[in-house]
This record gives sequence, C-alpha cells and structure tokens, in this order.
Amino acid sequence: VFREKLEREIQSKLEEQARSHAIRMREMATGRKPAWRALRTAA
Repeated sequence: VFREKLEREIQSKLEEQARSHAIRMREMATGRKPAWRALRTAA
C-alpha cells in the first residue's frame, strides 16, 4: 500500500515537471507572449 502511494506521488510529480517544461518550451517558441508574467502573478 505504501509503495503504491509512493509510486503515485512520483508519477504525479513527473507529470507536473513535464507540464511545466512543456509550458516553458512553448514560451521560448513564441517568445513574444509575456506568459511568464501571468504565471508569476497566478502563483
């Protein structure tokens, strides 16, 4: 049970990192959009 919970936490953490990385890459690709400012105010 404990191992299952740990695996689920790791999986969610990896998904979160992948999502943030994709957002960052998209920002670099567009470049002009001040998306980081919106993210910073939202955080």
